[in-house]
Amino acid sequence: MLTGRHRSLEVEERKLYNFIDRYSVGLIFLSDQFLTNLYPSIKAAKI
Repeated sequence: MLTGRHRSLEVEERKLYNFIDRYSVGLIFLSDQFLTNLYPSIKAAKI
């Protein structure tokens, strides 16, 4: 019983790591897009 519980916990942990992995990749992509679009306009506004 203990091993079964441990195994299911392991599966949940893996799911969580996969989710965080995907989320961080998406976040990095979004911030990259954001900076790419925002930076030129800030530069243009300062000049």
